[in-house]
Amino acid sequence: MLEHDPIQRRTILCVDDDEDILRQLQQLLRRDGHDILLATSGQQGLELLAKHHVALIISNQTMPGMVGTRFLEESRQVEPDAIRIMLTGHTDVETAIQAINEGGIHRYLTKPWDDHQLRMTVSEHLRTYTAQLETDAALAQLKEKNEQLERFNEDLEMLVAERSEELFYRVRELEGRDRLARFMMTIHSLEETLDHVLSVVGEALEADQVEIHLTDTGTSPGRVTWPAHAVPFDQEATTELLSRARADGKTAVSHIDNTFLCAASIVRDDETLAVIILSGRGNVDHAHEDGKILSGLALAAAVAIHEAREGYDVGGWRDALDEALSRVDDLVD
Repeated sequence: MLEHDPIQRRTILCVDDDEDILRQLQQLLRRDGHDILLATSGQQGLELLAKHHVALIISNQTMPGMVGTRFLEESRQVEPDAIRIMLTGHTDVETAIQAINEGGIHRYLTKPWDDHQLRMTVSEHLRTYTAQLETDAALAQLKEKNEQLERFNEDLEMLVAERSEELFYRVRELEGRDRLARFMMTIHSLEETLDHVLSVVGEALEADQVEIHLTDTGTSPGRVTWPAHAVPFDQEATTELLSRARADGKTAVSHIDNTFLCAASIVRDDETLAVIILSGRGNVDHAHEDGKILSGLALAAAVAIHEAREGYDVGGWRDALDEALSRVDDLVD
């Protein structure tokens, strides 16, 4: 008796039109702990294969209705990984060899068989079958790990791109705020201050056009545009956006196709001094990122415009600027 190996316990299908042969195979193979299915025809064997997961098939060659080679060939469609062994008489050896060469079966045994040889053949092929299953499982696991690694790398690349983009926008904002801070170290008129704020915003955000609409209509000028030669925005296109920015005190964004408008209130001591609006090109994400930077620059611009309008001294500007920059940092964080 072969040593029983629990790992090798499998389901085996035996097909033969001779029921005595089937009983002999069943008794012989059960010694090794296998589950045995019996079929008296190829058609019945296919029906059992459709209901059970089978590791190994033993089929007689000469049977009425469906010969063994045909049954084993059709069994590949149902259970392609199963081991297929043919039992054949001496006169059918050439048929069995041809079936092996064509890939229809893995091994043939002649009748009458040697019990020890048959059990050894079944055991060896089941070990091969088990090893193949383990290899397939390892390959599937490796494939899954590789797919997970690819997804991780894609996520990592996306994260790096997002962080790089955030840093890019942050640097642009800081550069703009630095330019405004340097400008405020000397005294300038309101007109000069408005022009400088417009150029800083336009260049920092690479905008197509920027405008400042002063809230105090008695202040001259009431609206300033950058670049200087640009045609002012159409009021119908900007009125609703400007109203939202004034009412909410937040950045308002409008995006159509690949162009957008951003508007932000310029507020100092709870007083809306002006509204700044710009046009640019890019997708929705780009528009909202520009809106965040515009909001930060508007806080810094509020100090410059307020002090230029009121004519405060430079020392007072520095304290006010420090307070505004602190508020910007809180907003960004």
